[in-house]
Amino acid sequence: MAGVKAILGAGSKQVRPVTRVRLVSFRGMWKNVPMRSCPLSPPLLMAMLCVVGCAAAPAPQLEHALSEGQLGRALGHYETAGQGRPEDLARIADAVLERELGSAESATRGRALAAVARTGNAARPLLERLRTASDLELRSAVLAQLVRLGDDAARSSLRPLLDSGQASVLSAAVEALEAATAADAARLRQLLDSPFAQVRLAALGKLRHAAPVASLRLALVELSHGDPEPRVAAAALSALANHGPAGFAAIEAALERDSQPLRLAAIAALVRADPQRAAELLVRYLQGDPSVEGLEVARHLQAGQGAALAPAALAQVERALAAPDASLRARAATVLPSFHLPALDSPLAQAIAARLKVESAPSIELSLVLALPPSHALARRRLAKLSAGDGVVAVQAAAELARRGDRSGRRRLVELARDDKPLLRSVALATLARDLGLPHQARRGLLDKDSAVRIAVAAAILSGVRGTRREGS
Repeated sequence: MAGVKAILGAGSKQVRPVTRVRLVSFRGMWKNVPMRSCPLSPPLLMAMLCVVGCAAAPAPQLEHALSEGQLGRALGHYETAGQGRPEDLARIADAVLERELGSAESATRGRALAAVARTGNAARPLLERLRTASDLELRSAVLAQLVRLGDDAARSSLRPLLDSGQASVLSAAVEALEAATAADAARLRQLLDSPFAQVRLAALGKLRHAAPVASLRLALVELSHGDPEPRVAAAALSALANHGPAGFAAIEAALERDSQPLRLAAIAALVRADPQRAAELLVRYLQGDPSVEGLEVARHLQAGQGAALAPAALAQVERALAAPDASLRARAATVLPSFHLPALDSPLAQAIAARLKVESAPSIELSLVLALPPSHALARRRLAKLSAGDGVVAVQAAAELARRGDRSGRRRLVELARDDKPLLRSVALATLARDLGLPHQARRGLLDKDSAVRIAVAAAILSGVRGTRREGS
């Protein structure tokens, strides 16, 4: 009532107190307002009352539908209210994710957890509601995410779970440990001996921030050379990079491993450990025939060494772009952003344009287009061509057109959001909600028949509503 009195009394000292207004509906409110004493015009007053109403708590009907788990009915109430209450849509998205987190299928639960983690603070209300979940696996994952968001109370609640014998719970509980403290660093080093690969991975992730002492370095060297899980060995190489030159020799040895993922991890770690020494060691990869390793060296050394190695790195990428192996061309196209956007008439732009004229793989075409300056004559034409095709590349091209202000891109996204393929629907709808700031247009994806679509759209709506707090036109 005080808010309505303040509005009616604005700008006039002669307005009598309004005592007959009942906040039942705008229609009832309008009937009871003494208009002769109101200094505002009826249309302006109605608009201001709408603002007050839209900022109020969710409508009782929507609240009741959510409490009953009737998400379709809740979405119907939101649609009746229109686009003025985006937080209501976010609350429905919360409910969708909460339902998927309780799925009987572990793959669905894992997908929903990953989506919530990517959403960050936008999922905070949902995380707060689930921090005391009865399911131990869910509660530990929620608490771990809250710790990542800076919640000290969640850290305290998570620590007792470090005694769990369940791999998923223990790997989540590792998030409670702080490598900067001696006691926690010692516990993390003990966890490197865990029989569970995901626990060892979680501990390595935290130990990247630990003091680079010799005992830890020895443990990392052993893992990088002897762990049976390639992901763990690669993570150990990455952690060794934080030890600088002291860890260089152990990382270099991994260049001779049979596993290509480990060789690639070693290249990245060497550049981080000692950029100058790595440049001297790895430049040979740039001078040979195009290869996956050569492209990885080009990616990392170009970023770290700048102009000194740019010509050799660029030559490796250009040779790979002309290779008959499509997978090599695709990798080369993803390396191009490391060189930053070229000038319109630069040799790199000319090389990209020349390759575009003969490239037949849509995914490679898209990567090449994105490496060109947006004002390049080929850029929009190729994006329009690719968006008219099918597959994920069409969605990505349409999204890029829309980001560049091209209305045809948005129209194409709306079309693709109705595609028969779940993957295309999820990418198109998520792009509308998150990247273009149009969560309202993606709302029907919350009720999609495919759980992967529902999860992707719900997470994107949370980001679109709580991340930007705006709805595009």
